[in-house]
Amino acid sequence: MKKLTTFFRSLVLSCISPSYYNDLAHTAPSFSWKYLVLFQCLSAIISTLAITVAIYTFNINTVYEKLLSFYPQNLEMTFDEKGVSVNKPLPYSIPLPIEFQSSSQFSPKNLIVFDTDEHVKTLEDVRKQNTFVVVTPKHLYTIEKEGEMKVNALPSFDGSFVLRRAMVDSTVDRFMRHPFIQQRWYAPSIGLLLFPFISIVLFFIVLFTALFYAIPVWIFTFLFMKAKNLSYGTIFRLSFHSLTPVVILSTFFEYAKHFQWLPQYMTNPILQGPWFFIFYAVWTIAGLRTITPPEIQKAHAQKKK
Repeated sequence: MKKLTTFFRSLVLSCISPSYYNDLAHTAPSFSWKYLVLFQCLSAIISTLAITVAIYTFNINTVYEKLLSFYPQNLEMTFDEKGVSVNKPLPYSIPLPIEFQSSSQFSPKNLIVFDTDEHVKTLEDVRKQNTFVVVTPKHLYTIEKEGEMKVNALPSFDGSFVLRRAMVDSTVDRFMRHPFIQQRWYAPSIGLLLFPFISIVLFFIVLFTALFYAIPVWIFTFLFMKAKNLSYGTIFRLSFHSLTPVVILSTFFEYAKHFQWLPQYMTNPILQGPWFFIFYAVWTIAGLRTITPPEIQKAHAQKKK
């Protein structure tokens, strides 16, 4: 509990007190590293909770109904030793819903097209279908984002199996009725899986941000605050603290855009791009100005004695 109290005290002072950076400069470097780890864990917890709540409140029934709409009511797919076939004249296409179509250069109007091997032999034949996937009795053709075609040979099937819409409905319905889905246990489960990933990503983002941001600040102190005798390593670890208010405010403004009841000036993304660095640099230099060089601090301590 004492360590948590120390952490939150350091978090608050890192945001509001420039003079606190004098204490940090004369503290063991391990303190700032521990602060960085705890701050990123706290950030990861908040981010994970926000994602978990969003997933929990999301209406999965909408996805369920949309997925079912992809499969036509009267379509039957047969899998046998001849390959894959459908009970429709070829070529037969399943259109992609308008809401999923994009205006990009590669924006297929079909989700999948069934055709014969005789009609599909080249990449151009696949592109003419204007689809994501082309299925022939023996092959599966897909076009990657780069425009390259990927061809997979379909396996031969022993016996015969017919897939109908009723079977799809039944399978999806059983899935949707499972307690894991009904009770929305998937939301916290996804959150637990995301937490370590988010923690690591945020840690390295702040670490590398501090690593590069500290360079121009160190150059500034070398040119204009030479008496402080500040090393790059000191500025680097103090950046773990001076980045705190910038990260908190930029995160606030990022989420504030989603709240229409806030004033307009609070919903503008003012801490993006170069402004993020400027705020960091100003606050860091304000803290560095309060630092007393070790030799002067020792002299003051001896006078007090």
